[in-house]
Amino acid sequence: SGFSSAEKPNADRPDRPGWHGKADRKFGRHALGGRALHGEFVVKDKDGKFVTTLSQRGEVTEVDSDSITLKSEDGFTKTYTVNGDTRIRRNHDQAKIGDIKVGENAAVIAVKDGDGATAKAIIAHSD
Repeated sequence: SGFSSAEKPNADRPDRPGWHGKADRKFGRHALGGRALHGEFVVKDKDGKFVTTLSQRGEVTEVDSDSITLKSEDGFTKTYTVNGDTRIRRNHDQAKIGDIKVGENAAVIAVKDGDGATAKAIIAHSD
């Protein structure tokens, strides 16, 4: 499972970011980085079950104690449920949902659940 060090993006490029954190190892760096604004893909979870995973990068337009809404550059907008299992980072530090502010840029990895989605990881940064 996963990539060998030779297959990891930028493994031999110290001038470029490589793999960062658990979300990158589990879902792949392309899910949060690169040029992708939003997408949907299927992965196997640790029990071998297929799970539909969503990714999105964009501006935080709404945030409260149990949800976050992002709007991507192309206008795509989605709200994600946030719970106690959601891993949150802001400006490279562990954070809480209350630390994230409207207007900041963020990336979300979520698991699709019917029409909704629950955030597994949120990475936000202020400019």
